[in-house]
Amino acid sequence: AWILAVAVDQVFAFVFVRQVLDRPLAGLARSTFAILAASTLGTLAAWAVESVLPGAQGLLLSVGLAVSITGLTIWWLDRRLGLGLAADVVRVYPPLAPLLGGSPGVRA
Repeated sequence: AWILAVAVDQVFAFVFVRQVLDRPLAGLARSTFAILAASTLGTLAAWAVESVLPGAQGLLLSVGLAVSITGLTIWWLDRRLGLGLAADVVRVYPPLAPLLGGSPGVRA
């Protein structure tokens, strides 16, 4: 029964968002691709490390490597494709401006 309730809720939410925003999903394809590509690379790296080095050490190394690869890939794709993801993060978390190379309130 709850699946039906959630499905109906999602339909109503989509209709409401379409009424409020003209094209709510416009321009998200490139950002979504960048996040999906970075996540895939991070996952493959973690899987490779975990398969070579099992146990707690492999887990810790694979998590660290996956986070690093995912973050660096998103950062690189953001710079390369001009997605503006870093500018969005800086608007939400201004203390990260020096790390991400932006200033609060400025859209790249």
